[in-house]
Amino acid sequence: MRYTLTILGLLVVTSVMAQKLEGTVTDSVGTPLSGASVVLLDSLDQILSYAFADQRGHWSIALKKEPRLLKVNYLAFKELILPISKDDYQDSLHVVLFPINNKLEEVIIDAKRITRVENGDTTIYNLQHYKSETDETFGDVLSKVPGFEVTPDGQINYNGKRVDQLLIEDKDILNNQHGLASEQLRAEDIQKVEIIKNYKPFKARFSKSWSDQVALNLVLSENSKGKWNGNISMAAGYDSRYESELTLMKVNSSFGHTSFIRSNNLGEPTISIADFLALQSNLLESLKKTTHIDDLIPEGFKKEGNEQENVENLLASNSVLEIKENTTAKFSVLGSYFDRTANAALHRAYIRSNDLFKGDEHTSLQLPYLSAALNTQSTLNAKTTLEIELPFAYFQNNQNTQTLGNLNDRLWSSDWKNNLVDQNINPQVYWNHQASGEHLLSISGQFLSQKKTEDIVLSLPDSLDVFSNSFSPQQNKERHSELDINTSWEFTPGKFRLISYLNFKRINHSIIYSDSSDLTTQNQLNGTYKNSVFEPQIKLAYQTKKILLKYHVKFRKESPVLLGTPSVFGFWSHEFAMRYNFARLHFLLLKGVYEERVNNPILSLKNYQLINDHSVLVYDLPFGKVNRKRGLLLNHFWFDTFSGRRLFSSLSINQQDNPIVFTTQNNGFYLIQRPRIAQQQKIFEWTTWWTQPLFDSKFKVNIEGRFNSTATLENDQRTVFERLIFKFNLKSNFQKKVNLSLGYSFSNNRQTTAISTFQFITQQLSGDIRFKSGSFLFQSDANLIWNTNNRQQQYFLLWNSNLGYSISEKWRLKLTFRDILNLKPNQIFDTSIDWMYQEVRRFNRFSGSIVFGGEYRF
Repeated sequence: MRYTLTILGLLVVTSVMAQKLEGTVTDSVGTPLSGASVVLLDSLDQILSYAFADQRGHWSIALKKEPRLLKVNYLAFKELILPISKDDYQDSLHVVLFPINNKLEEVIIDAKRITRVENGDTTIYNLQHYKSETDETFGDVLSKVPGFEVTPDGQINYNGKRVDQLLIEDKDILNNQHGLASEQLRAEDIQKVEIIKNYKPFKARFSKSWSDQVALNLVLSENSKGKWNGNISMAAGYDSRYESELTLMKVNSSFGHTSFIRSNNLGEPTISIADFLALQSNLLESLKKTTHIDDLIPEGFKKEGNEQENVENLLASNSVLEIKENTTAKFSVLGSYFDRTANAALHRAYIRSNDLFKGDEHTSLQLPYLSAALNTQSTLNAKTTLEIELPFAYFQNNQNTQTLGNLNDRLWSSDWKNNLVDQNINPQVYWNHQASGEHLLSISGQFLSQKKTEDIVLSLPDSLDVFSNSFSPQQNKERHSELDINTSWEFTPGKFRLISYLNFKRINHSIIYSDSSDLTTQNQLNGTYKNSVFEPQIKLAYQTKKILLKYHVKFRKESPVLLGTPSVFGFWSHEFAMRYNFARLHFLLLKGVYEERVNNPILSLKNYQLINDHSVLVYDLPFGKVNRKRGLLLNHFWFDTFSGRRLFSSLSINQQDNPIVFTTQNNGFYLIQRPRIAQQQKIFEWTTWWTQPLFDSKFKVNIEGRFNSTATLENDQRTVFERLIFKFNLKSNFQKKVNLSLGYSFSNNRQTTAISTFQFITQQLSGDIRFKSGSFLFQSDANLIWNTNNRQQQYFLLWNSNLGYSISEKWRLKLTFRDILNLKPNQIFDTSIDWMYQEVRRFNRFSGSIVFGGEYRF
């Protein structure tokens, strides 16, 4: 027995030692590259073994240890780096290199099992390797590629970060609309994808500074290039439900176009919130002026659970045309129209006042939205570029809310109507000049012109005579103009970078309120605000293969004039970042920040506004109050290209002095809500997720955990918001014909104040199966959801199914069941926590539907 084991051991050792990796190296026309070096590396980029190609371009390397990367070099040719797995040991790898001066960025690998290629900052994935018969859309395939995640609303993440830019054949014809791309583009039209790290848009083309942006370029299949591709589908059925979709796409060397048209009354969103926000040209400036991301989203844009009717229509069209060899023009249009009706029984407990409202609410809402943008990019010469962008947006919010109920022991009824019109134009210019190999001069400017008009009519019962029985009408007018000029100079000697900025901004803002309410007699109803901002900045960076050090210092001088009173403020901001690379995809990032800023003085002009939750919003913000923020961020990321295992952890700690918070107080017949200055706010956030492929990547496990806590101190009273999220997901793919997934999520929301504690828990168990055999496709998903709050708990099941049968290569019949168990709606509740109140809404779920139709592909 001992001799048998010894012989078996020798055989195993001999087998391992006999393993080898071999292949050939040629140029793009097939000429062998004799003498090309081929090096095997481990995960720390340390050399394991190497070889040189012979006269036929052939090379062979014996494997003593398990390699992770293969590096191929040849004089005057671009270096090639690609990951190696066990499956490659049996293949003869044919590697094609391209000359350094060749504009072709693509690297071709003729090996069946090589699905990923790295070439500098670009990583190429062959989607055909991951595609199965059950995959219909581009998002279905991409979600299987290691490192990628497609969220339920269609957003595309790479290594935990949202992709910053979407391209098709290097053309910007998707306008960064992730959901439309992942849900509407067909899987068969996309051959491969290219991830471009350190991505720089056209306006930053000459910059050598490090960028954390990531772009995703979709490379079309040969059958899809240069011709019109797309699909049209229509379906209708039970209870007058319908859906229709049209997708058009064409890309060639000088022209690119995409169009997406969607319409339905099934309660399905036509565009995600993230895609909508990505279209806002002044998003970064808007973020600085708001206290929460929800403030940027038009009221009613998000679909609520209590809606009974929901009609959504969307048109998104993008075209790119190369006018000349050095000039490109892009035109984009996005139009949408939402029509929604909602009903709910309310139970709202105000936090600071112990007031209680019980009643019913009915809301109707129409949201027309239109935006258009013209963009031109010109390369004036080898050292100078010019980009001009002209965006325009028009938005209208027509809302009518009728409420009847009791506030404590008093009857409250109202008919609140609001018509808000918001339009803006924001031309932008970017000029860049490469003075020399180490010097870059950039000048950019933008002018924002914005106009808002809001008409409010609020009818109230006679018992509340403080409002003179009706509030009819109130008209708020706001005009905002902003000129922003930014000049930067970049100097890059070797591993060091120095960037200096000189920014000037001029702001003019005016507000006019007019109404007939007795409540307003003691308030200032109009005012103007002017501000000149002078902001010099300096960025320093040092980068090597292992380490990146960055320091950013900024001084901001403001000269605001509010209601004729001039003031002057000066503030400093410091940010430090250090990134250490253990290996190519294993790094540790540490960031620290200290900054000061002033509460937006414009809020001081908005003295009050009657809003639809039966209370008065009164602004009580001292002008010129300074916010101080101190923050620390620590990120750790590790990705094993050999096994596909990923690990990410993030810890964030922030403290802010004098933050804006909301409090509520009872003033007799009505409630007053006040945005006020608190003493301090501390925010703690922790996130981690782990991905592990199993059984030769036939299974993939994802585990994610998040915890965040926001503690606010106001008048010696402490309010704490805590949220804990845990997610588990298991995905599998059998024989590329059956896809299965199973998931569980847990969310615990808790709020603690000096007088109350409130929490609600949401748990969800989800499952999905997709099967295809011949012309028949079946897909079904189910979600079991149970909610628990302080007073009650509920369970309900969502069950959706899709059946498809392909009559021919272009025609398909479709039968769709959405929430099939809810054709006759049952009542559920929804719980939410706000700074001002805790609310439970009871309502009938949006009814299920059965629709039948067909799809034509061309």
